[in-house]
Amino acid sequence: RRRGRARRRGRGAPRGRRHGGVPGVARGGELEAWAGGPGFEPPRRRQRQRAGAPPCSPQTEFCLIGEATHGTHEFYQLRADASLALLTSGASPFAAVLIEADWPAAARLNAYVRGHPGATLDAALAGFRSRFAEWMWSNQELASFAERLRAFNATLPDAERRGVYGLDIYALQASADAVVAHLEAAGDVAGARAARRRFSCITRWGGGADYARALAAGAPPCRDEAVNALVATMRSAAAAQPGGGGPGSPAAEATLSAVANARAVASAESYYRAMVFGGEPAWNIRDSAFLDAALLVRKTMADAAAPGAPPPRLILWAHNSHLGNAAATSMGALRGEHNVGQLLVEAFGRRKVCAVGQLTAAGTVACASSWGGRVWRRAVRPPLEGSYEALLAASGRPSFTLDLRDPASAAATALAAPALQRAIGVQYRPKTERPSHYFSARLVDQFSAVVFFAESRAVDPVPVPAGWGTVLGYDDDSGAESD
Repeated sequence: RRRGRARRRGRGAPRGRRHGGVPGVARGGELEAWAGGPGFEPPRRRQRQRAGAPPCSPQTEFCLIGEATHGTHEFYQLRADASLALLTSGASPFAAVLIEADWPAAARLNAYVRGHPGATLDAALAGFRSRFAEWMWSNQELASFAERLRAFNATLPDAERRGVYGLDIYALQASADAVVAHLEAAGDVAGARAARRRFSCITRWGGGADYARALAAGAPPCRDEAVNALVATMRSAAAAQPGGGGPGSPAAEATLSAVANARAVASAESYYRAMVFGGEPAWNIRDSAFLDAALLVRKTMADAAAPGAPPPRLILWAHNSHLGNAAATSMGALRGEHNVGQLLVEAFGRRKVCAVGQLTAAGTVACASSWGGRVWRRAVRPPLEGSYEALLAASGRPSFTLDLRDPASAAATALAAPALQRAIGVQYRPKTERPSHYFSARLVDQFSAVVFFAESRAVDPVPVPAGWGTVLGYDDDSGAESD
């Protein structure tokens, strides 16, 4: 039935036409004037779709590389290439990457890139397929990055190898199980028994969504149990490491993971409780947990470094909505939401945080039509008039980077006015494009730099899903019916 339907293919990005409808935003001729001026990095001839490395300065301690979708090849490729350059070069290279994935799944990838015994790439990618939106991290782009980082790490001692860690808190059950397993491996039988008992207040219901439903039905909250388990785990981690081992060793990484997983359980409990009872927005709890994870990794690395060593420098991979300063968007202004990008700027200052957003105007994206649905390659609807994507596409250039750090630059001046910005997550609903996928932002205050691709394509999932050769048009309902 699907084969018989006519599908509208994604239209190419608008080329060279005037941008209208947004007071104070550059229009056709002005755009051409500043697009080749200060702050513009033209694409390389042989790497047309790779628009350049993030403009990180020697003072940058956190490089945040965002994405406008969770399923665009060019975003993943640029992020991987740029991160490898930051991780492998310079007098003070970056030490680790933290990704918008759950800690237990990312721990498998970390073990692989560090060359831990028995770790395989297949097992690392399989860890990301344990819950919905598996294509986000089980894809060819991440696999290539992992292989290249592992090869580089093989030239370094354990203590200097670069790691990959998770930021997210959705794997409540897996994180609880990992804490118990670590305590058992450390020989702390009583501690493992106590942790299992405390976590059972939450895990007896199943996953996080099940816990939320239980709370809504009248079950008592498990805040105290989650916090007590975290405190006990931190004490155990401070006391000993199973089997010994220096920084970067399997034992040291296991100890870090135990604390991170206990933190994830405590944050997840707060997150799902907020979804039921209100109070602080659940979004804020989740992004605060992202910050906690990054600072935990940073402190662990700093504690293991030689006296007087500079602070560890970290790279974060997540959606633009998490990494661009939320205070410069309607998320913050209208909904009172913050994000990890904003929290880092507030804690460390703008000079130490370089946030790079990535945008696209047309092409295809890997996405689902509903939560838990199957992944499709779907055409991306042309950008709305009044959006940053439409403005940038009007330059007629296939890809470029705009450095926005200097407010007096031509690029920053032209993009100073607020405009619409598109955000596609794991779900894409083109028929409700405006309310579902656009928000208002001030790009120059949101990001240090922006990378733009006029046309892009979907990531390559591993394994290749059934029917992946089909591209759904943005007005095609067959994907929703199959979900």
